[in-house]
Amino acid sequence: MDHDEVRDRGGKLSRKPVRRDAAENRRRILTAARRLFGPGGDAVHVRDIARDAGVSAATLYRHFPARRDLMDAVLADQAGTCAASVRRAIDEPDPARALRDYVEHAFTAQADGVLFADAIREANAGLPGHADRLERYRRDLAVLVGRARAAGVVRPDLTASDVLLILAAGGGAGRGLDTSRDPAARSRRLAGIVLAGIGLSGV
Repeated sequence: MDHDEVRDRGGKLSRKPVRRDAAENRRRILTAARRLFGPGGDAVHVRDIARDAGVSAATLYRHFPARRDLMDAVLADQAGTCAASVRRAIDEPDPARALRDYVEHAFTAQADGVLFADAIREANAGLPGHADRLERYRRDLAVLVGRARAAGVVRPDLTASDVLLILAAGGGAGRGLDTSRDPAARSRRLAGIVLAGIGLSGV
């Protein structure tokens, strides 16, 4: 069962079980917020997020009494998702599939939260431990690229910096001028092109 942190009337912090439907509402709110929040978090009213999530404003405020609470929760959720993604890739024994799956997941995540990507980067930069998390991420990414390079499944000059450039391009795809495709379709298209370019097509 999921748990939430709550304070009693004396201000003491404790954890209480969250009903399954409440946990699902929280997940839907976070998904909607990640999709709708604009750079800096000021583009959308929280009532619009509640509407998009299919819950009432009262339900949203029960989970997140203040806008900052919602922003912080989305940031924490996004950071956890990114960390889990790169760890899954590290655990994948096939070097080609590991790197390909990670790049595709990163492109998809950026497309799902295209407006929120800038806010994520801006806010994360000010969080305690950001430098350590960034260094750990870069080390993990270097491991993924190094394994793929050693296995001969990517071009021999590929570096972790090249992959970071690819991911930056993936973020741009979500904001592309081609309105004939939605952001997810544009990101999938670009992912296929760049993965083929580094030797990972058809993996």
